[in-house]
Amino acid sequence: MINADSSTDAGSGDAHLGNLLEQVVRGEPGWQTDTGATAFLEFDTGWIAVWGDRERGGLLHREDGPAAIDFRAGESVTFQFREHGVLHRATGPAIVHYGADGTIAHEEWWHEGEFVTGTGMAA
Repeated sequence: MINADSSTDAGSGDAHLGNLLEQVVRGEPGWQTDTGATAFLEFDTGWIAVWGDRERGGLLHREDGPAAIDFRAGESVTFQFREHGVLHRATGPAIVHYGADGTIAHEEWWHEGEFVTGTGMAA
């Protein structure tokens, strides 16, 4: 089960992701709206928050963090970094999937919508 006390591996030396993961797991009140999430969907087993570019028809877009966060209580947390709707991150993996123990289970590097490489992927 993911818990805030898990030893988190933020990957690529990105302390911001580690801090964000802790906030997500702890469920700190209001962080979704404080950071300007454009949509937030809560369901029985977790929630999804997304950030969109309103000037471009709502395409997923965020420059200062993941454009989508998918939290599944006790199972996983996935961060997706997108710019103008496409997977992209110049400073690390564009998809980071944390397993139930809080460690990185899967990462994918994307550049302007083109897949580059990944770890923890099924053969």
